[in-house]
Amino acid sequence: MFLLTFVRLWRIKEEKCGPTRKLLLIELWDDQRVQEQLENMPKRNLEIFKRICQDIKDHLPDFSRSAQDCRARIKRLKTKYFQTRRDNNMSGGKRKTFPYYDRLDGLLGTRPTVNPVALSDSLINEDEMHTLISIFIIICLKLHRYLSQIGSVFIAV
Repeated sequence: MFLLTFVRLWRIKEEKCGPTRKLLLIELWDDQRVQEQLENMPKRNLEIFKRICQDIKDHLPDFSRSAQDCRARIKRLKTKYFQTRRDNNMSGGKRKTFPYYDRLDGLLGTRPTVNPVALSDSLINEDEMHTLISIFIIICLKLHRYLSQIGSVFIAV
């Protein structure tokens, strides 16, 4: 009797958020527009997850999870992904994986760990860069002439 009840409960739990539902959740969460919205609103993102839940309900009418449940599921999947990635980067251990690792690696594995405020190539424009390079070349030539006048050896790097 106990085993039968356990199997029923396991099936009900798997039906609530089974592989199909998790994959659909990941696919909707992976959408470029959703990711841009999440980057712009990293803390107050419940409205985004409400839309994701509604999209899941449109595909699977018997889906009954809340936006908080979807957000928590994504958070658990991300945690599992980063734990697995960290464990796999350590030497000496057996390689670990889980069913959604490759799919999440395609999304999370390409993200930078730091989002800089400005990139170095965006701080100056192309004309300014050419001017700086010209000044650098002039300084190198003058230094070369000066060192050759005093008899020192100039080593080009």
